[in-house]
Amino acid sequence: MIAPALLVLGLSAFVGFLAWRRDAKARQFIQNAFSKYVSPAVVAAIVKEPSALHLGGEKRELTCVFTDVEGFTSFSEQLAPEVLADVLNEYLNGLCELFIEHGATIDKVIGDAVFGFFGAPAAQNDQAERAVSLALAVQDHAQGLREKSAGRGHSLGSTRIGIHGGPAIVGNFGGNRFFNYTAIGDTVNAAARLEGANKYIGTKNCISSEVARQTTSFLLRPAGVLHLKGKNQGIEAFEAMTRNPQNTMLCEHYSNAYALLAAGDTSAIAAFKLLVKNYPQDGLIAFHHNRLASGDFGADIHLIGK
Repeated sequence: MIAPALLVLGLSAFVGFLAWRRDAKARQFIQNAFSKYVSPAVVAAIVKEPSALHLGGEKRELTCVFTDVEGFTSFSEQLAPEVLADVLNEYLNGLCELFIEHGATIDKVIGDAVFGFFGAPAAQNDQAERAVSLALAVQDHAQGLREKSAGRGHSLGSTRIGIHGGPAIVGNFGGNRFFNYTAIGDTVNAAARLEGANKYIGTKNCISSEVARQTTSFLLRPAGVLHLKGKNQGIEAFEAMTRNPQNTMLCEHYSNAYALLAAGDTSAIAAFKLLVKNYPQDGLIAFHHNRLASGDFGADIHLIGK
C-alpha cells in the first residue's frame, strides 16, 4: 500500500516540476522577447498575465508614432563617420529612452527615424495622452541636442513627428530565420504619412483627429484636412504645443484666423498677415499665409509627396 502511494506522490511531484519548468521558460521567453521593446513595467504585466499576449498576429487598437530628423542626409555628409556616430547614438539613445519611459513599444529604428506604438503587447487605455506627451518630450530632447550640436559647429535638423490611431495587425512577422514584433496596416501607413506632411505645412508634429479628440491635457491647433498620398479620404490634423501663456495666446489668435480660412472668409487674408507679423518664425502660420496669397481658401490641403 505504501509503494503505490509513494509512486503517485512521486509522479505528481514530477508533473508539477515539469509544469513549473514550462511556465518558467515561458516567462523567460516573454522577458527576453520584449525587454528591448517595451518598458519593464509592461513586461512585468505580460509575465503576470501571459494570456493577454497573443503571438502570431492579432487586430488591436494602436496609436502609432513616427519620428524623423529634418535634413539628416545632408547633415550626415558634413561630418566624419566617427563624429556622426556619436551624434546619432546620443540622439537615438535619448529618443528610445523617452519611448520606453512613456510606455511605448519600439517597433524599429531606421537610420535617424524611430517608429513605435502604444496599445500592444499590453493594452493601454490612455494611448493618446501618452503619445502626445511623448511627442512634446521628443521635441524638447531634440531641441536640446540641436543647441548642443550648434555649439560644436554642427547644424542638426529639427525632429518631425506623426501620430495616428486606429486598428492595426500586430504580432511576429518575418520568416523562419528572422522575424520581428511589429505592427502593419493602414493606421501605421497614415502615421508615417503624417510625419512626412510636417515638412510641407511647417509643423513640428502632425496629430490626427482620431488621437487629438482623446486628449485633454495639451494645446492643439488645427492644421487642416490633409489629403495624403495614397489615401482616399482626408485626415483632419492638429499640431500639439506645450501649454504655457505664450502658446495659449498664439493658439487663440491662430484659431480665430483659421476659422475664417476654413469658412472661406476673405478677411482671413488680413488675419494671417497680422499673424505672420507677430509670429514670423511660425511655420504653420507662414504656410497658410502663402496659401491665401495664391487664393487657396478652405481647410483642405492636398499633398502630392510622402
